[in-house]
Amino acid sequence: MALTSQALYGRLFDRYAAAADGKQLVGAALVELLRARGVRTVLDVGAGDG
Repeated sequence: MALTSQALYGRLFDRYAAAADGKQLVGAALVELLRARGVRTVLDVGAGDG
């Protein structure tokens, strides 16, 4: 089942919110989710402290 961009964003946000206590957990959750979807490279993830 293919996810729409909005559904994928929702899943990413849910993973982010669940792991927001530690940046390493957030990064690991994002990598896991993207790998599961077959993503091999990412140009930029615009998440930072500012």
